[in-house]
Amino acid sequence: MNGLTLAGVTAGYRHRPVLRGLTCGPIPSGCVTALVGPNAAGKSTLLRAIAGLVHAQGSIRFGDRELIGMPARERAHHLAFMPQALPQDTGLSVIEALLGAWRAMPDGMLRGSEAALLNRVGEVLDRLRLGHLGMAPLQSLSGGQRQMVALAQAIIRDPPLLLLDEPTSALDLRRQLEVMGLLGELAREGRTVIVVLHDLSLAARWADCLLVMNQGAAHSFGPSETVLTPEMLDEVYGVEARIEPCSRGGRTLLIDGVSERAMPG
Repeated sequence: MNGLTLAGVTAGYRHRPVLRGLTCGPIPSGCVTALVGPNAAGKSTLLRAIAGLVHAQGSIRFGDRELIGMPARERAHHLAFMPQALPQDTGLSVIEALLGAWRAMPDGMLRGSEAALLNRVGEVLDRLRLGHLGMAPLQSLSGGQRQMVALAQAIIRDPPLLLLDEPTSALDLRRQLEVMGLLGELAREGRTVIVVLHDLSLAARWADCLLVMNQGAAHSFGPSETVLTPEMLDEVYGVEARIEPCSRGGRTLLIDGVSERAMPG
């Protein structure tokens, strides 16, 4: 099974480095790993560095393959990236958007007839409960619907490494639960699933592992139940918090206030 290992990863944008020698892993396959941390911690930049969308140095290994320096068309064989939002100024329909995501694969990966491809599109739309939107233009969809289509584009090629940047941010509560449940299913099918989440309660309930980021570095990494602690929340988020057991056997995150270390003076 594939896992992802990060060693000395430095990445960012022109004149603005974001990640500074980040080392972590292996991030295992078969489970959901949430990237969490305060704003500007480097979560989205790390996801984009893994996807090859920003310049990175160091080592990012998926299984026995080095992703840094790998040609984009070869990288497409191993991973899919879901951005925070799809472009709104497009005349494509939902089905056309999924067909485009499939056809972006390297030629050697394209397989099956046009009918088989349409079958695959139908399977993905049904799995995400989007079948009724197949012919709808993307520009007519709500923010949450576009987010679901972006998820469909990410999974259409059945990638072994799935990178998702805030996939629940525009969704209502029911859709959030459905998406996180689906990500768990996809992970249990053998994929490495890495997702940026701002909602720590959602991460506590659904993520198997947490990578906590702060100021462009990895603060802590491991099983959710060992990483999500009052001490971490104080150090990284500057809040006083409790982690309480709930009646169904899970854990509930309760924020009591701003910690002394976060207060001015």
